[in-house]
Amino acid sequence: MDEPSGSSARLQAQGINKRYGPIVACNNVSLSVKVGEVHGLLGQNGAGKSTLMKIVAGVIEPDSGSVLLDGQERSVYSTGDAKSAGIGMVHQHFSLIGNLLVWENVSLGSSGLIDKAGIIDRIKDVSDRYGLGIDPLAHIRDLSIGEKQRVELIKCMQHSPDLVVLDEPTSVLSPKDARRLFSVIRELAVEESKSVVLVSHRLEEMLLVADRISIMRDGELVATVAASDTEATDLARLMLGEGYDDSDYRKRSRTTLAVETDHPDQAVPARVVFDAVVSESGDSRVGLANFDLSVAPGEIHGIAGVEGNGQEILIEICSNLRKPDSGQVVVDGVTVDFSRSGGMTTAGVSVIPGDRHRSGCILDMSLAENLAFGRLGEFVERGRISRAKLYEHAEGLVREFRISAPSLDTPFRYLSGGNQQRAVLAREIAKRPRLLVVAQPTFGLDINAMSFVRNRLREICQTGISVLVISNDLEEILELAEKISVINRGSIVGSMARGEFDPEKLGLLIGENA
Repeated sequence: MDEPSGSSARLQAQGINKRYGPIVACNNVSLSVKVGEVHGLLGQNGAGKSTLMKIVAGVIEPDSGSVLLDGQERSVYSTGDAKSAGIGMVHQHFSLIGNLLVWENVSLGSSGLIDKAGIIDRIKDVSDRYGLGIDPLAHIRDLSIGEKQRVELIKCMQHSPDLVVLDEPTSVLSPKDARRLFSVIRELAVEESKSVVLVSHRLEEMLLVADRISIMRDGELVATVAASDTEATDLARLMLGEGYDDSDYRKRSRTTLAVETDHPDQAVPARVVFDAVVSESGDSRVGLANFDLSVAPGEIHGIAGVEGNGQEILIEICSNLRKPDSGQVVVDGVTVDFSRSGGMTTAGVSVIPGDRHRSGCILDMSLAENLAFGRLGEFVERGRISRAKLYEHAEGLVREFRISAPSLDTPFRYLSGGNQQRAVLAREIAKRPRLLVVAQPTFGLDINAMSFVRNRLREICQTGISVLVISNDLEEILELAEKISVINRGSIVGSMARGEFDPEKLGLLIGENA
């Protein structure tokens, strides 16, 4: 890839320091981004990259250091300051108001009279250009996680910022939409001389689109390299430091990424069967329409499809948040009783939601408390929760799942994204479910955390637990699953076993009329 045509610096972050008590998020970090450049920012979860970008975007204030834009020091200590300075950021975790419509969320922060028709037209224009189809009149609360990501992208790009920060922008986009977004990013940088900072955990994606890549580790910027002179293994080594040779990433590269199933579907009774399930969403989302699915014992079964084709309704049914309008769910030969609350839980179904901040945890409660959700009755003595039992349970899971936190009393919101995901995974696996439903299992995780989560899913299948992986990341599905089913418009439109995997055919099924 050619070097960016612009040679001057659009952004210079100089000597940035930020601490949260004993935790050092940024330690004397200096970063330069050129005019007309796509600049990648890599690092494990907790490396400090999101903190650095939030300082640049005016979301948080540094303890010390300065931010220069086009050679001039600017005070960007609020998002309004950042927008005025020509900085836009799309965050990994969304800042949308669920009770408002899409166009109302996009209009937030606008000055003067609100022009509804003009905003809706602007949404459609940006949506068409970036391949981010969205209904401006839909309620945010009714959107899937992928659709919410699209709204955040539209909010940012409608202002045509000179410096765009994208934090994991493709984690919930289809491969087709991701490729289109990358082409637009390159067009913005090369033809319009804008600057883009791309924060991503996907090494190949970074090498594909970035001009230069900066790597952070333990709050420090350890290297900046030219993408054209670098390979994925070099980036992994810089990210993981001395632990690279023994890391999950290295182990993953030496082992088979997916395992052939030992049980042909015809020979083993199904663990879970969704039989002609119909569930209207009751809102603008796609519901389930005659949904049929069978998952074998000890099988990783992947559901692939573009976000917003009924996946969220399926997850709500599995989470006891809604009852099917018709059809039935059978677990180990017993039909789930939806007339009682918690029918799926009673049947042995556990769920790890795609948006762990929204429904997978309580951010202001401690790590120990979050690890006990769903099992609090086991820790009660004489009418009160036994802290000793609670901590003993938490300590075991922290060791087993290598969860990194200052203490068991640390509020969940202060854990890195990877450690939050490990904690939610640990809690649900510890319940020993018959079926574990995992949505977007590695959303926003670095390569170490991704490999850890995927390996744990494989391991629990060896104990007989069935896993249903719901993801719009086709590469992830291909790596994990023994069988793949494609959901489109609320129905399963095709399935294939591992020996039949055909990425081209899968892509056609996913994209058909989507």
